[in-house]
Amino acid sequence: MVVTESAGREPVRAALPRVDANSLAERWEDVIAQVRTQGRALLAAALAESSPAAVSGQGVITLRLDEPDEIRAQALESGKSHTLDAIRSLFAGVERIVIQSASSSKPAGAPKRITDESVRADRVSALRKRDPTLGAAVDALDLELME
Repeated sequence: MVVTESAGREPVRAALPRVDANSLAERWEDVIAQVRTQGRALLAAALAESSPAAVSGQGVITLRLDEPDEIRAQALESGKSHTLDAIRSLFAGVERIVIQSASSSKPAGAPKRITDESVRADRVSALRKRDPTLGAAVDALDLELME
């Protein structure tokens, strides 16, 4: 609740707005600032690298990390109560937070080795995307990219 005082009258309590995805996205920087003023710098940094992805009608907020990061995901998980407090100070109807990790397009295995052949294949692929005629010529004539 927000309390405002008017001259010579009893304080008037204004109800907090109900949380929705658009209003939460608009006030996300305010949520981060409030967490930062509570002395939770790591949590504030993790919130700055995330964004509200969805808000359900039951008040469940889904936060999504912008980039896959295990440390920030851990900070968000352990700081759910502080984040809830900050959001509840701005909005009504907030029940809980769900953390969704950013999906990585890379496989979980070892990183891909870069070889001369893979560099050439990437160049040919980029050239084919830019000029489909060139791609057709490479296929028809069995051409190879030279340095």
